Amino acid sequence: MRKDISVVQRHQIQFIRSKNPCKPKCLPVKVCFDFHFPHARIPPQSLSTPHSLRRGSSMKQKFGPGILLGLAMLLMVPAVSSAQSAIVGLLTDDSGGVLPGVSVEVTSPAMIEGSMTTVTDNQGRYRFVEMRPGVYRLTFSLTGFGTVVREGINLPSNFTATVNAEMNVGSLEETINVSGTAPQVDVQQATRTTVLARDVIDTLPISRNVMGLAVIVPGVRPGTPDMGGVQTTEQVGLRARGLGGLDGDQLVEGMSIQSYEGTSLSFLDDTLQAEMTVSTAAIPADTGGGGIRLNSILKDGGNQFSGSAFMGGTKGTWVANNIDDRLRARSLNVANGVDHLEAFTGSLGGPILRDRLWWILSARHQSTETTVANVPKYVTAADGTQYKATNDLYVRSLSTRLTWQAAEKYKVAGFVERWWHKKGHSIGAGTDPRAGEQRDPRNAHHSIGNIKLTAPVTGRWLLEAGWSWSQFYWRGGSPSGTPAGIAHDFPFTPEWYATAPTTDSALNRNFPDKCIYALLPPPNGCTAWNATREQRQESVHNEAKFMASYVTGSHNIKFGIENDWGPGRQRKNTRNGHLVQLYNNNQPSQVEVFNNPVIQPAYVAYDIGIFVQDSWTIKRLTINPGLRVQWVETGMYESSMAAGRFAPARFIEEEKGLIDFGADYSPRFSAVYDLFGSGKT
Repeated sequence: MRKDISVVQRHQIQFIRSKNPCKPKCLPVKVCFDFHFPHARIPPQSLSTPHSLRRGSSMKQKFGPGILLGLAMLLMVPAVSSAQSAIVGLLTDDSGGVLPGVSVEVTSPAMIEGSMTTVTDNQGRYRFVEMRPGVYRLTFSLTGFGTVVREGINLPSNFTATVNAEMNVGSLEETINVSGTAPQVDVQQATRTTVLARDVIDTLPISRNVMGLAVIVPGVRPGTPDMGGVQTTEQVGLRARGLGGLDGDQLVEGMSIQSYEGTSLSFLDDTLQAEMTVSTAAIPADTGGGGIRLNSILKDGGNQFSGSAFMGGTKGTWVANNIDDRLRARSLNVANGVDHLEAFTGSLGGPILRDRLWWILSARHQSTETTVANVPKYVTAADGTQYKATNDLYVRSLSTRLTWQAAEKYKVAGFVERWWHKKGHSIGAGTDPRAGEQRDPRNAHHSIGNIKLTAPVTGRWLLEAGWSWSQFYWRGGSPSGTPAGIAHDFPFTPEWYATAPTTDSALNRNFPDKCIYALLPPPNGCTAWNATREQRQESVHNEAKFMASYVTGSHNIKFGIENDWGPGRQRKNTRNGHLVQLYNNNQPSQVEVFNNPVIQPAYVAYDIGIFVQDSWTIKRLTINPGLRVQWVETGMYESSMAAGRFAPARFIEEEKGLIDFGADYSPRFSAVYDLFGSGKT
């Protein structure tokens, strides 16, 4: 007979991700515990909020000082580092004197506009910014000097290539061709960035998603180890330099597609990527967080039709068995294993209008099924019903991208991806397969995308503007057709009470009617049975960004403003019985009582950042000063909740300014020195 030794009332509220530390306020509910904030765990005794942090403070007080300082910085210390690449260099004559006024033209098949031209400044320096990864050709010409052509410059993502040239006196008809790649050392920025090129992505036998790719970068660690690709269909949180996923950001073309669901990353189709960069240190001011930054540079399509396809996988029979007598003596007879892993991806792209409109389309199917230690693939319940006892998941997606050269100086590019994520079962050792979470892809609506305008309006000014989004809608709960799954639809019935979630600190074999593993030979048993939490998550992260750059040979001065906003709501959170029964070493210990059903309609009203950054080259030294100023406000929409087993019916009015923070100042500074002036060290 179960004994209820203690009762613990708990109401968990998961706040959606923000980019800055924040000061909380207690929500207007009867029980208020366990707040999760992105950068700090707030103890219950700290939940009171000073009046000065409430929404009642004036907008002038909140934004005035920060905006004034930000505007001052625009005049003193320019702006943000580029999400993409650049080519810079110094032009000299044969005596070493600098050459101002040299015409520099860059061309590449990667450029839909075909070519760009600039001239060197009074220090003999030139600079091209916001360049796509690809192979480039530079042409240097000046009246009275022979033309110099530099070919085969291989430019990766998020990299500043230094291409210097020496010009000799001669006629314009004299041309010197130099072939070969530029030195692959970035002597312009200190950001610690690893570039994962397409050939690397295609070669390595790892998970073909952004999470799996990032873990090969030194210093990056996953929240859950991905052995042999078993986490291909899961969202593995990443951390680097002691900072977790809440401090990081996932970008596409410099625009955020990070989910508002904490550390969850988006399942961006790897086939759509040309390259991916992983930055782990010296993050510039265009990014709010200081943690790991993933930036995917997408394929454009191009002036030629082309495509790619990938097929890969493994079977459980191909995996070696590492169980030895030492493990068998500890009752581990079968290890966690792989039933199958498979991935099928493909893409096709090309021109709709040559040099004007390019497109690319990609599709993906990735599936994993893993087995549980000591448990067969199928198990039979006491009533004779057979259940699958594996973790079977898949991700399927369709993606497309368009690049449009709308006018000579205006380019618009955008992409959209829709994916479906299935979890047939999600269980670990000791979890009864009827108590594992199931996610039906028919109730999962996930999409990401962005649209971005790039406009080099003059030879010095570059304007950029864009909008991106990340939408996560899904439902999780007990598997359909199970006793708990059926009882969920009939609350307050005997079956609903009898299938309340139950856990034990040790393997429990005392309930063979509820724990399938108790019917297997010892030492099998259950640490979780009956049911799991039922939840419906809805979150939409929007980001709008505007940036302007003033580019000379010695400076890349950029400033910008961005705002992140959107709903991040856990609309429904309940469980059978509205409680969890806890056992300790097979003995009843306590019961956790919840005020279910709970609706938590949280939102981010605004998360505004103004940022400025400069890349300033003084002879061999390049300094990168910057500043970011941030404001954030979150709240909760009004909500109505029906009466539960332990809570009455409730109506909660909208609460604004639950987090009302700013201005928050984040200065950034780094410096790089070209040791020998050759761009190689």
